[in-house]
Amino acid sequence: MTYSSIFNKGLGVFSDVEKEFQNTKNDFDHNNASRSDYSNPVKKVELICDKFPQVARQMRSRYGNRATLEVNDEYDVQDLFHSLLSIYFDDIRREESNPSHAGSNSRADFLLKPERTIIEIKKTREGLNTKKVGQ
Repeated sequence: MTYSSIFNKGLGVFSDVEKEFQNTKNDFDHNNASRSDYSNPVKKVELICDKFPQVARQMRSRYGNRATLEVNDEYDVQDLFHSLLSIYFDDIRREESNPSHAGSNSRADFLLKPERTIIEIKKTREGLNTKKVGQ
C-alpha cells in the first residue's frame, strides 16, 4: 500500500465523517427550527411548558440543602410558571375572567394581553381524571 492510497483512504473517511456531521446538524436545525422562533409567543409558552418539569426538579436540588420551592399543588405550579413567563413577557395578568359560554363563566390562570394568549394550568393528582380537569 502506498502513502498516496493511505492518504486518499483517510480523506475518504474524513469526508464521510464530515458528511455525517452535516446531516446530523441539518436534522438538528430542522427539528429545532420552530423552537428557535422566539418572536412567536406560542413558541415561547411551549418552550416554557417543555422545560417546566426540568426546572421544577432543579428547584428541589439546591446548593447546601437550602430551602426551596416544592411543587406540591396547583398554586405552586402557577407561581413557578408565572416566574418563567416573566422571562419573555412583561404584561402577565393573573386570574382573568374568560368570556361566558353557555351561561357559565370561568377564569384563566394567565392572560398575556398584548399577545392575546390565555394560559390555563392544571396539576394532576390522584383522583383527578380527564372529566374533572375539563370541568
